[in-house]
Amino acid sequence: ELPSAKETLVIVYNAYIAMAEYNIEKANEIMNNAFKKYSDNTIFLFEYAQYLARNCYYDKAIEIYELCWNHESYKKPRYTDALDAIAIIYEIKNLLYIINISYLTFRMQQLFFAIK
Repeated sequence: ELPSAKETLVIVYNAYIAMAEYNIEKANEIMNNAFKKYSDNTIFLFEYAQYLARNCYYDKAIEIYELCWNHESYKKPRYTDALDAIAIIYEIKNLLYIINISYLTFRMQQLFFAIK
């Protein structure tokens, strides 16, 4: 037990420990169960979205970042970390799209020239 640690963050750390042990199923289970319990906790929501993004669940991460942003609407000052993260995910998704198109173009050229 860590006396000064936030309970939600201890859960997140446990999920990352499970990932380090190559047990992604356990890590996902930890985070999904925690989401059911802490779905109104903005600290957990942000960490959950970070977890999802790190595991390339980009669409779900965006959904949770938006939920986090909406839950913080009453706070002053209002932090934009969730919005920044969403923008980064869209950049990553666009880059992945460009890479896929480039790869497909490359493969089509290989196939075209192999036929000749």
